[in-house]
Amino acid sequence: PRYPQERLVYMLSDSKTPILLTQQKLVNFLLQQQIHTVCIEDALMSSEKENIISINATSQDLAYVIYTSGSTGKPKGVKVRHQGLVNVMFDRITNISEPETLKFVALTASLSFDGSASQIFAPLLSGGTSVIVENLFALRTCPQFQQITSIGTNPSIIERFILDFPLPESLLTLILGGEPINKSLLEKLTNHTNVPKIINVYGPTEVTVYCTVAVLLDRAKNKVEKPNIGRPLANTSIYILDSEQQPLPVGVAGEVYIGGVGLAQGYLNQPQLTSEKFIVNPFCAELFASNSSHIYSSRLYKSGDIARYRHDGNIEYIGRIDNQVKIRGFRIEIGEIETVLSQHPKVRTTVVTVREDNPSDKRLVAYVVAQGTTVIELKTFLQDRLPSYMIPSAFVFLEAMPITPNGKIDYRSLPAPDTTIVQLGTEFVLPSNPTEELLAKIWTNILRVERVGIHDNFFALGGHSLLSVRLVAEIEKAFNFQIPLSSLFKISTIAEIAELISEQTQGTNSNEDSSLGLNLDDYRALLSHSAGKTGLRLGKRGLIINTLADSPTTTKPFVWIGEVRTSKKLKLTRPVYVMPGASLSASMNFHEDYIAAIATLLVDELLSAQPEGSYSLGGWCYNGLVALEIAQQLQNMGKRVDLVTLIDTSGKSKVLRFARRVNSYVGTLRFHLFRLSKLSLKDKWHYIRERFKRSQSAPDKLKSETNRGEYEFDQEAFDVLGKASRDYVPKPYRGNILLIIGSEQVVHGQKDIKHFDLSWLFPYFGWGNLFKGKVHLAKIKCDHLELMEEPYCQEVGQTIQRIEDLI
Repeated sequence: PRYPQERLVYMLSDSKTPILLTQQKLVNFLLQQQIHTVCIEDALMSSEKENIISINATSQDLAYVIYTSGSTGKPKGVKVRHQGLVNVMFDRITNISEPETLKFVALTASLSFDGSASQIFAPLLSGGTSVIVENLFALRTCPQFQQITSIGTNPSIIERFILDFPLPESLLTLILGGEPINKSLLEKLTNHTNVPKIINVYGPTEVTVYCTVAVLLDRAKNKVEKPNIGRPLANTSIYILDSEQQPLPVGVAGEVYIGGVGLAQGYLNQPQLTSEKFIVNPFCAELFASNSSHIYSSRLYKSGDIARYRHDGNIEYIGRIDNQVKIRGFRIEIGEIETVLSQHPKVRTTVVTVREDNPSDKRLVAYVVAQGTTVIELKTFLQDRLPSYMIPSAFVFLEAMPITPNGKIDYRSLPAPDTTIVQLGTEFVLPSNPTEELLAKIWTNILRVERVGIHDNFFALGGHSLLSVRLVAEIEKAFNFQIPLSSLFKISTIAEIAELISEQTQGTNSNEDSSLGLNLDDYRALLSHSAGKTGLRLGKRGLIINTLADSPTTTKPFVWIGEVRTSKKLKLTRPVYVMPGASLSASMNFHEDYIAAIATLLVDELLSAQPEGSYSLGGWCYNGLVALEIAQQLQNMGKRVDLVTLIDTSGKSKVLRFARRVNSYVGTLRFHLFRLSKLSLKDKWHYIRERFKRSQSAPDKLKSETNRGEYEFDQEAFDVLGKASRDYVPKPYRGNILLIIGSEQVVHGQKDIKHFDLSWLFPYFGWGNLFKGKVHLAKIKCDHLELMEEPYCQEVGQTIQRIEDLI
């Protein structure tokens, strides 16, 4: 009833509703409608006895049409069938709720919101009571307040409620849905309320109330989960697909497609939109092709939501595709910004939007409900976790988020930021002279973005170690200018580099390369390793970064050969020295003993920072070889090495290499057979023909594309490191070795297909008799690439810590 009159009139007209059941006080809003109106007051007072009408409804008939917001500005009617409503009610009664939790269910949801269906029918179908109140805040004045056993609402509403009112002591289950729940709210509900069970449900209107369920808190079972949307309920299928509607591996985000009996019949009077959103199910369409009565059983709803499967089988909601925006050429997932910002301990609720208050000036604005924090504090918090182009340019503090009648956040009511308040952000400034313009062109080519400002940070825009070497080379080529060491750690913006070039032109630049004994290639290596990373730099060349600079210096450090990013994911509580291994220096790329040459330089660097004591080293994949060679050289110098950790670093066994090659061929065959099994006969021939053409035209490219997955790929570096690994001939090593192996190698990113585990045949991963000391073996059930991602990277760190404690 609170909807605008125009919207009410549109819904009645679009649905061609023959009878309206309403109240006397609302009739005047709808006088212009030619519709038979029945007022509740008149019906209750009537003494007429109507005949009972026999209604032969089937499961395929409509239970209701509910209107949701449409992109055209007009609401769209979703046609929901009885079978979907019966299915979700059966799940609510038998799986979500024990009988006692349905005794007194609060009906706080608007009848315009499909969540009300669960609050009406679940208690009535199980002998309970539906307690009708205007909204959640009115519930506390209801006589049955202290009898309420179940409450269902949105996260933003419950967060406002618990600030001022305690939940009823009788409450057994709190069901949240309609919006993502953040970690901060879940912690508040866990630590500051006594509710025994918290359930999170997810589901668009188009799939009948909800389609997945997650139990986030169950005090009786001592269960506490991180925010997620759980698993599909019975008779429901959830697919996470890429842009070509192919299944994605565990951990990879994609669009959510939903199938099953809960699927709506489509949109009322909108066949084109129905065909766009309710697509033919590519995984079972042929089963229903000849049976038109089951056409919607063979459909999937294209939700527009982004999520990923976790390794425990639950689904993690990330955001909306239409919340993925493009600003200055950068694709930004707004949900990611909101997730990170909500992790700030003082932030209660946050919403991030894109505003264009001035033409052609899109910017990110964060709306925050928080206590005791400032814009500077929030920006600093985000800068440690997100690239600069994802940092909102304005922050607006609110007492509470505006809410729609359905209880969701009202984005249209969010106020414009006050332009008179300085937000302490970096203003976007275009290049203003030929030097800045040429530098900007170099940046856009290297970073593959549409445009850059002169104050943008190279590394924050996506630059990394390999790209920074290219940047230096391109600057040298364009300007005949070598960036001096004095500006090494300031080389981050076009404005700073342009100023240095200008100083050289004016003859004020001095060459300091010899001051630290660096040649140009060493200097490039140092620049490459900096890559925007922070931490205390050690060693005469600065090639060591202590990522835990505040740790006690008396504690023996762990030397990690690799990236700062991966070292932090190990979650070690001791000082971690990070040293670069792969592609250290351009001059070494084709060195006949590449690994030994890099190790020699790093040993010299390590001894300059820590000349005495013992050492513990580790590295992943290729970098494990560098770590092993460093340990060999340290031992030859009489130094003590406590432990060398090799993470998925295979040895030199020819038998293992042959077995892995065969395993790879078999896996590829299984991969293609799996994909073919999902296709029609016509598509099978098309698939085979296209794969044959691609393999004939560019086999090397195909191979590299298949193996790279989501990770940044550089063909030259890949070839160099591959050759270095093949050419390296390790010597027998006498010392403690920790060998960590990923035992579930995924075939070409297809989570359902894994290579055969060969570790039982080759327990030392091909190292055979080269290890003369104690060897500690650890298997982690994940893929090679997943070893450096959460949660497996933390497991790697815990394994390292456990073995070192034993030594």
